Amino acid sequence: MKNLIYIFTFTFILSSFAISQPVIWSEGFESLDSLSVPAGWSKYNNSPLDTIEPNWNWTVRSVGTSLPGLSTSTAVAHSGTKSIGISWYMGASSGVSDGWLVTSRLQNVPADALFSFWVTGGSPSYSDSLSIWISTTGNQPSDFLSGTGARYDNIFFPVGSVYGNFEQHFVTLSAYTGQNIYIGFRYNMNTAVNGYFVQLDDVEYQGTVGITQIGTTVPDKFALNQNYPNPFNPGTKISFDLARSSNVKLTVFNSVGQKVMNIYEGNRPAGSYIATFDGSSLSSGVYFYRLETDYFTETKKMQLIK
Repeated sequence: MKNLIYIFTFTFILSSFAISQPVIWSEGFESLDSLSVPAGWSKYNNSPLDTIEPNWNWTVRSVGTSLPGLSTSTAVAHSGTKSIGISWYMGASSGVSDGWLVTSRLQNVPADALFSFWVTGGSPSYSDSLSIWISTTGNQPSDFLSGTGARYDNIFFPVGSVYGNFEQHFVTLSAYTGQNIYIGFRYNMNTAVNGYFVQLDDVEYQGTVGITQIGTTVPDKFALNQNYPNPFNPGTKISFDLARSSNVKLTVFNSVGQKVMNIYEGNRPAGSYIATFDGSSLSSGVYFYRLETDYFTETKKMQLIK
């Protein structure tokens, strides 16, 4: 039987000085049920078999729960009590596993954007592999594999790896400045030879997202204004006033309290500001946006109708 040959690139481990950008969003999977994915994310079975058990593909699991096709290991997490993972077992019948986990759309990528995650895989007897893909057109596997998609990295866990030893990887996105992209995690293994289990945790998207200052007049009080238009599809404007210099955090949540985006986080001088929120990757529904400063916090409701 032929040995598998993996071509991979080394992912540079960046120092803490290189990752000081504001966090646009982060995902630790703690609030999710087993078969759900974060808001705006998708998962696909691109394996030869038409149907597989849902929990063989990317599935959120609590620490200590059993893993399909494995009797000696249980789910692990880098932090907290949950992570998301995929088993070699989805390719047990066909001999090929090809499961995709795709992020929500990263909109208008900042010049300093950085994407990072923690991952573990492999075992003393079997190797594993997780490839990272970027698409500028859509979130289907075919979009990543077409001429408009590109493989950024291939993370290889050789035989002898210790499942549960998480390592952090970084994806620099400066080449996609100003574009809208999706990032795909692809588990594509010849399971007749190798494959064990890959678990992903603490995904983070960082970068400086712009907000625009309006005029030069200093407001006499702090305020968060109603977004306009509202309802909206897919974009809307959110404006706010700072009566004095302050740390600022502008965040959007869905109707069950899950954070879907950090629009801005940083320090701003006194003034009036406006930010744009793009809900293209989200489903219709009620969302909440919250302004947090050193002196003032307020939350308002908005509605996305597609």
